[in-house]
Amino acid sequence: MKPNEMTDQELSEVIAIEVMGWEKETTATEHAIVDYWTVGNGILTRECFNESACTEWNPVHDLNQAWEAEEYWLKENGEWDFGIYRRWQGEELCWVVWMTKEIGAEINIEAENTNPARAICEALISAVREEQG
Repeated sequence: MKPNEMTDQELSEVIAIEVMGWEKETTATEHAIVDYWTVGNGILTRECFNESACTEWNPVHDLNQAWEAEEYWLKENGEWDFGIYRRWQGEELCWVVWMTKEIGAEINIEAENTNPARAICEALISAVREEQG
């Protein structure tokens, strides 16, 4: 599925798994179902208590978390150039994120959204999947 077709929850979970390398685990307590993210071996990243996805990790709506994911991934895959700018699309202000990589042929990725955090996440997942082939 393309990043711009994913729900916010799906995109947040894909960022956690494919970018951050986290694993989602679930356990039941007497009060709630607990979903949490680990970096492996049960080491927690963030923890939350709810009945669905781990909502404390929400880079699609939390710009700080979107930057965290982008910085983490670019640190590991430094051959990519990254930029963000805004432009008017009709009467809406849109954020455009571009990512470019040159190795042999040039790879260009662009994502656009009125939500800058979501635009970053969409571009980032596109770049990750481009790397994976």
